[in-house]
Amino acid sequence: MMSQVISAGEPARGQIEAFYQQHKRLPRDAAEAELDLRSPSRYGEPIYYDGGRGELRIVARDLGGEADGKSIVLRAEVSSGKLVWICGSYDMPAKYRGGSCSWTP
Repeated sequence: MMSQVISAGEPARGQIEAFYQQHKRLPRDAAEAELDLRSPSRYGEPIYYDGGRGELRIVARDLGGEADGKSIVLRAEVSSGKLVWICGSYDMPAKYRGGSCSWTP
């Protein structure tokens, strides 16, 4: 189910990538990128974009247990002129994140 939480951020992630392709920089905030932070996903909802850090935060829901209400962070980093997305969390317990989402601050 964590993959469904992460996929809730796909539309916003795509908008950030399109902005980067056009302007060769990350958007400063959600408004500049014209992000739609609503999500059709049952398991996650993108709620925040921090342009200074390049982070899109997605809050988990309907997973049960201590994962609900915790967030997954997709961080955009520039590598060789391209965006690379790194998945991690500030508050989601590691046992819920899975191997592909192992970054921690």
